[in-house]
Amino acid sequence: PSGTMFSPPDFDILIHARNLKPNPWYDKKVVKGSRNWPTDRWVAVSEYFKDKRVAYIGSMTGARVFGNGEDLRGLPLDKLCDVMANSRVIIGESSGTIHLASYCGLSQVVWTHKHKEKSLDGHTNRWRYEKAWNPFNTPVTVIDSYGWQPSVDVVAKAVEGYL
Repeated sequence: PSGTMFSPPDFDILIHARNLKPNPWYDKKVVKGSRNWPTDRWVAVSEYFKDKRVAYIGSMTGARVFGNGEDLRGLPLDKLCDVMANSRVIIGESSGTIHLASYCGLSQVVWTHKHKEKSLDGHTNRWRYEKAWNPFNTPVTVIDSYGWQPSVDVVAKAVEGYL
């Protein structure tokens, strides 16, 4: 309506820097190589976007905090969904938190492997993010050409597309 003032988003960037612990019973691949993005890359992204409003989300033990930004880890689910619905983009490794962002209408930059999986009827994680778990067609950039370890530049360029 005419004359209505819209407030800016709560945050430009939400970061879910997961802290996945190796669990050989659950996933032998996690033991062989980390699916967590290295600390130095998170620090570099934090520095790259130091002029943006950034918040870190996730559980207190399942997510990490680096550099600038507000620590919102441990928020109750209803509050987390409010923050997601009022922010511009979330970034991080493939996780349930990133999947939830789609339901909140929050654009995502996510990285994952591009292997086809039997459990997905031969589809990849890209299919999950773009189609299967994206009922509202929320914008998403899936980075899957580098496995779990894309460069800072690749991630930063993808994030800039949403700011």
